[in-house]
Amino acid sequence: RTSAGFSKDGEGIVTASGDQTARIWEVAGGKLLRTFLGHKAALEYAEFSPDGRRIVTACDDKMARILDVETGNQLALLKGHKDIVRMVRYDPTGKLLATASEDKSVRLWEARSGVFLRALKGHEWAVLSAEFSPDSKHIVTSSKDKTARIWDVESGRLLQVLRGHKGIVSTASYSPDGRRVVTASGDGTLRLWPLFSSDRALVKVARKAAKRCLTREERKKYFLDEKIPDWCARFKRRTTRR
Repeated sequence: RTSAGFSKDGEGIVTASGDQTARIWEVAGGKLLRTFLGHKAALEYAEFSPDGRRIVTACDDKMARILDVETGNQLALLKGHKDIVRMVRYDPTGKLLATASEDKSVRLWEARSGVFLRALKGHEWAVLSAEFSPDSKHIVTSSKDKTARIWDVESGRLLQVLRGHKGIVSTASYSPDGRRVVTASGDGTLRLWPLFSSDRALVKVARKAAKRCLTREERKKYFLDEKIPDWCARFKRRTTRR
């Protein structure tokens, strides 16, 4: 089996398999409750919707499917990717879906109708995972291009590229409060990334961590205004007096 995950109530498990099927199992007794057929290739991933009434599957046939848990019927077929769909995820509200593909893109969909909304493009190699932030406003993706990226859901705009790993970034996940991202890589490391709500918040943290002000030459190198800001001049005077 290529993936396994609990339903929100913890009573069921959905599995995705290389034998082209998804299955739902009872947690208490391990009983097989339903088998979902109709996929054209091996499955990469399967997940329950937040309300537990649907599952969504990612498949090597370049498509994802929304399936009814009660009847087993296919409700929507998500077509448009040009390569294997590695992962498909619901947002916390259950209103949106994100599919991550080997075609270097993530696609966003309406979860109920399966209508395509927009594509997130920018990765240089296959996208392996996608996860919504707790408030559903952002998505973090991981890729074989050794980066993770953060995107704005509403506009599809790329907000941040997380660089530093020396190998494939296999997964990227938000903390429950949405203030951090953790990435896992084939280079054998995990990295923890703090997120900031605004440039001002980032500057505030940088001020606390700063050991000194940047010189005019350094500011020019990083495309900053060469004039040293007032707050930094005050900081310099305080540290000098010490």
